[in-house]
Amino acid sequence: MKGAIEVYQRIEKILESGPFVPGTTKLVHRAHFLYALKMHQIAARLHEMNAIGWTISSVKLPRRLHQHGIETAYRLDSKPLKQDSGEDWFVRQTGKPRPSGHPWKAAFSPRRIAEDNCFQLTSPTFGTSTAP
Repeated sequence: MKGAIEVYQRIEKILESGPFVPGTTKLVHRAHFLYALKMHQIAARLHEMNAIGWTISSVKLPRRLHQHGIETAYRLDSKPLKQDSGEDWFVRQTGKPRPSGHPWKAAFSPRRIAEDNCFQLTSPTFGTSTAP
């Protein structure tokens, strides 16, 4: 996924800085991505970017601005919100690591680990009555 994020950031930079279609407001021609940058899957990348938070519009250009029969340009309307750094909120608030006895530190409770079938798959017991 790291490689995809780098591609998204590159596309974002191009949409912000241009080259823009002359006489338009911040529109980058699809032909620039296809021919100059050799990004043949640009529509798929922009679709992915829209799905994860960017807002990129596709605009049909007037006939006089078509290049090699391509009539589409793209505009960056908004960026996604900044992602959380992945840092633990407890560490951020207290400045100390979580206590070692924290229940989320271990995958199983001490009682469950002591059971013989701890690492065997068992059927769920939800909603089943074992009382006679």
